[in-house]
Amino acid sequence: MKIEYDILFEVELVHEYRDGGGGDFLPEPTPSCRRALDDYGLVFRRNGGGFSVWYEYYTDATGKHPVRPMEDGAVFSFAVMPSSPYLLNYSELPLTGKGIYQMDNLNANLRDGKLLLTSDTASSLITGKDRIELKPRFFDYTFETPKRSAEISVSDSLGKEVLRKRVIVNQGVFSCPVDLRRCPPGRFVLKIDGADPLEFYGDDWLAGKGAFAVIDIFKSPNVDALCRFTDGNGDAAKKRYTMKAGARKAFWRYYVVFKNRQSIDPAELTIEHPGGVTFSNEPEKTLSGGSVALPLVSGAAIPFKMKTVKGIKLKKTGAGQFDVENLPNPAPSTLVPDSSGKIYSEVFIYI
Repeated sequence: MKIEYDILFEVELVHEYRDGGGGDFLPEPTPSCRRALDDYGLVFRRNGGGFSVWYEYYTDATGKHPVRPMEDGAVFSFAVMPSSPYLLNYSELPLTGKGIYQMDNLNANLRDGKLLLTSDTASSLITGKDRIELKPRFFDYTFETPKRSAEISVSDSLGKEVLRKRVIVNQGVFSCPVDLRRCPPGRFVLKIDGADPLEFYGDDWLAGKGAFAVIDIFKSPNVDALCRFTDGNGDAAKKRYTMKAGARKAFWRYYVVFKNRQSIDPAELTIEHPGGVTFSNEPEKTLSGGSVALPLVSGAAIPFKMKTVKGIKLKKTGAGQFDVENLPNPAPSTLVPDSSGKIYSEVFIYI
């Protein structure tokens, strides 16, 4: 009997910042996933645009079969680490708030021929709807209530109840330890008297990693047939899943600092963008060092791209006209939000 390996499933990790290319994310199996991979003889391989999981198979007259068939209930979890400290800055995601982005193959989210791991079926991108609070698997849940007692229950990603008990309220304060250490890491819903006050991802290892996201790939009857990586016989049905992040759009603001040309009329300065983006002048601003700067701001928000936009030009018209070619692009390293919710990226030009 000849033993060989083939892909069981693969995950494509892409970002619009690189025009769909990879390199923004560093995936790795969680400790519980590594144990599951070992149990089933699976191999994790990272590639430039994501990762794949390979299975060992043998071939007979009926086809290819896993050497170690996978049981229902198996889950493979992968931490997605950021490759850049500015990942959130150039991603079209909320800048405030805590948590981790959690995605899985339970949503049957098919768009443009791709099986998406994100939860918002109206979008092909990661959104704020995918963000969830990250907690260890043992913590205290406390809140104030006029009730004498309250019932707490916790269910896992597949809807299985893993904890239920009634707690006596002491002096108006409900306080209960939530101990899920006997449960595998994953997504949980905590309910108080049937209401859903908390949805969280419980994982002690992830809680200290600073991960951007976690991806859970389930082998379960709860998974839509479209997204299952095995067929009814338990044989591999190779699947390719996609996690895609959008590029943040920001208004570009060029501060033209009058350092050596104090007599320039601001009305004679314009910026030409090869993509046709128009820029308008804002009132002059005196900087902390006493220099005067003219802000020129794009009329529309522009997506951040790793590839530099070339050919942006500062033009001076009228007497003593001149051009400054190939202005630098504002970088996502520093973002400046205003009170209206607009986000700016700024760069200084000295003339």
